[in-house]
Amino acid sequence: DSLLNSDAATFLGIAAIFLLVKFLLDRDIQNKRLKKDGDSQIRKKKYVLSSVTTTVFVVYFLSVYFHLEFLTNIVRFSFSLALIYLVSLFAHRKILVLYGEEVEVSGQTYFKRGYTANIFSLFVNVVAFLISIFLCIQIFELNTFIQIGGLWA
Repeated sequence: DSLLNSDAATFLGIAAIFLLVKFLLDRDIQNKRLKKDGDSQIRKKKYVLSSVTTTVFVVYFLSVYFHLEFLTNIVRFSFSLALIYLVSLFAHRKILVLYGEEVEVSGQTYFKRGYTANIFSLFVNVVAFLISIFLCIQIFELNTFIQIGGLWA
């Protein structure tokens, strides 16, 4: 029963992440409707997103149907990485707005990265990397291998 609940939570999490990314891409398409180059790049991103989404859902349903725990762990790990990626993108954006240097070009305001923004962005990247390593160890249950490696050393 708890396996079913965790699988349902994983499915809902994956669906929420990909729907959020699809919404953000659709909003980008509406904002850049006048630029053809940007529009074609966003369409490519949307195509890649839809193919990745389809692949993840197929792998997820196959792993649940055939009770393949390793595939389920791969889906959970990819879901976790996607969530970490989106959170770090949000943090980078906020850092750029708060600590970046404001530059006005042709009536539009841009934010240029400065020393402080780069240091905070580096900190966010290190934290995201450490969390990713920790999640990899926990999801794939590699902590027993680490303990065995410690005994061998």
